[in-house]
Amino acid sequence: MIRLAWLLALTLAAPAAAADPVRHFLVAELADPCFHCDSYVLPLSDPADVADALELITSGPRPGLGGIVVASIAVGADGVNRDHLAAGAPPWSWHVTQFQSFAEVTIEVCDGWPGAVENDPAGWIQNTGGLVCFWSYTVVAELPLATTPALHGFGLPLLALLLLAAARVRL
Repeated sequence: MIRLAWLLALTLAAPAAAADPVRHFLVAELADPCFHCDSYVLPLSDPADVADALELITSGPRPGLGGIVVASIAVGADGVNRDHLAAGAPPWSWHVTQFQSFAEVTIEVCDGWPGAVENDPAGWIQNTGGLVCFWSYTVVAELPLATTPALHGFGLPLLALLLLAAARVRL
């Protein structure tokens, strides 16, 4: 456990690869308690979009910075998009292909939740023009390890325990 925590601490301390400017964010429900209790991963690379996502994490949605993520999606797992709130962080069979914007309001046809998309990704794309814009979801955290597939299976609860253990180990 200590060796794993030490390796995890080194992974977190390592600088991001210059060739991969993409940062990954967790999009989940605002409601507490949650209703659907699922999540998806939003990749962002534009510095202004990243700044807005970080602002949503610290301050939440507000006038001028709507919290609804509007994004284009495609069928197929990409190795990154998964439900980090479920046990084992299972991958979704769809993924975000392009971030469109953060919005205060959107059309109703693209409202839903990640699990609804998972039920029929091709049908969702056909009905919505390939957009998601879940009204009760927003960016809630940055996922610094989202690009490390070997760690995906841990899920957020176990990852949090590993981080806590790493903080207690003197390196």
